[in-house]
Parts: sequence; structure tokens; C-alpha cells
Amino acid sequence: MSIWLTALKVIPWAEVIAATPAVTQAARKLFKRTTDTPLPEVTAAPASAISPAHIQALEARLAQMLRQQQDAAAVMDSLAAQNSQIVNALDVLRMRQRLLIGLSAILGAAVLGLTVWVISAS
Repeated sequence: MSIWLTALKVIPWAEVIAATPAVTQAARKLFKRTTDTPLPEVTAAPASAISPAHIQALEARLAQMLRQQQDAAAVMDSLAAQNSQIVNALDVLRMRQRLLIGLSAILGAAVLGLTVWVISAS
């Protein structure tokens, strides 16, 4: 367990959070490029060189690879969106933390002032 904590402490989280918008944009561009890219034209080969069964097997494999690529791009887009949501949530938490620290400091000063007032009044 301490290995994970050490690993989490070593990661430069400020840089990770700062790079998130660029990663999100790159993932969206990749997703758009994979869905918008048309298939290249296939040049004709001599009929004696390739059998129809071999061509069908290659076409099936190509279709499978394209589906996998599109699925991977969709997953990356989803992860980029989730990463963006996490960064936004962290920003909100950071602002709340600053507010709580400020309120705690004010409350601490008020308690200290009341303590001094009670001691001086006695």
C-alpha cells in the first residue's frame, strides 16, 4: 500500500492537470479523424496472384481492425471527457478548500479574540 502512496506523491499532478485540455483535444481530433477517414482505393492485382478466399479473409480482417480502431477511439474520447470532468471537479474542490481555510482562519481569530476578551474581563 505504501508503494502506491509513494507513486501517487511522485506524480506531478499540477502538470497532469495543466496538460488535460491538450490531451482532451488530441483525443477528440483522433476520434474525428478515425471516423471521417475514407478507406483508400485498392489497386488491382493479377488474378492469378490472389485467390478470392484470401481476399475475403483480408477484407474481413480489415473490417475487424477498423471496428477495433473506432472502438478504441471512442474509448479514448470517453476517457478524455471523463478526465475533463475530473479536472473541473478538482478545480471546484480546490476553490472550496481555499474558502474553508479562509473561514477557519476567521473563526480561529474570532475564538482567539473571544478568549482574550473573556480573560481580560475576569
